[in-house]
Amino acid sequence: MNSIPQGVERLTGLWILSGLIVGRGSGKLGYLRKLNQLGGSLELFLGDLTELEDLVDAENAELKNKKYIQVLSFFFAGEVMVDIMEALQPPPNLHHLGMCGYEGTQLPVWITTSLNYLRVLNLSLFENYSSLPPLGKLPMLEELKILWMHSMKYVGNEFLGIMEPNAGPAFPKLRKLRFSGCSNWEEWEDITGDEKDHLLIMPCLRELEIVYCNKLKALPHCLLRMASSLEYLTVKSSLGLASLYGDRTGDEWDKISHIPHIKVENCSGDAFGGNASQIAKMLLADLCVEKLFRRSCSY
Repeated sequence: MNSIPQGVERLTGLWILSGLIVGRGSGKLGYLRKLNQLGGSLELFLGDLTELEDLVDAENAELKNKKYIQVLSFFFAGEVMVDIMEALQPPPNLHHLGMCGYEGTQLPVWITTSLNYLRVLNLSLFENYSSLPPLGKLPMLEELKILWMHSMKYVGNEFLGIMEPNAGPAFPKLRKLRFSGCSNWEEWEDITGDEKDHLLIMPCLRELEIVYCNKLKALPHCLLRMASSLEYLTVKSSLGLASLYGDRTGDEWDKISHIPHIKVENCSGDAFGGNASQIAKMLLADLCVEKLFRRSCSY
């Protein structure tokens, strides 16, 4: 099964279309053009989309007009131009966004400028993406997961969205933050100098989890102190952090000991034997196969 039933684009009163497979020999994004009554969740499986005709097709989808869609997931199984992603701007009242397997080096601008009601954001398996956008500008975001970002070595303060003049609070509603499988991540920039006196950063953050980030050398101590609601810090299978904080003593421990509940699990090695990227790709492939099988059985 590699497409959706013929004529579905004419069902202008359709309420539910759980998934669409797009690419050479499959469905087209333009099928969505007149389906403005779609609601609930929508999963888009995108193959190679690199031609001008693909851009026109993405623009024809008019995804931003699907105002009843609450949950949107992109699964990438090929190269997709950033201009096409720009054209696939979600509806502004979207609550939940997921992107998995993106191969680009640049994210669409709308991810930080047009989703003012977004509450949950999951970004996973971005092989070529080396830095995070200013996600701290999302005013309603409550949960953020950054998974399998193998090219990411550094998280700077631009991630907080505080680099612009008159910037507002960074992550004003964020409650849960998770980094996992960022195997080459080495540094998380801390807040320094006068920044500490006039910035409001993650005031609602309650849970921070870092898993399988072996090269991360330290936590941003000042930033975590500014996250005044932080109650739970969990570090698992991250050798650099485990060696720094695992003994629960010393100056470095004192810098995070104000957090009420801290769990540091010491792990002696990489749980995936150095093949984290390959394992993650296999998991993505299995996920797509499972979802496609469910699609074919439902038609």
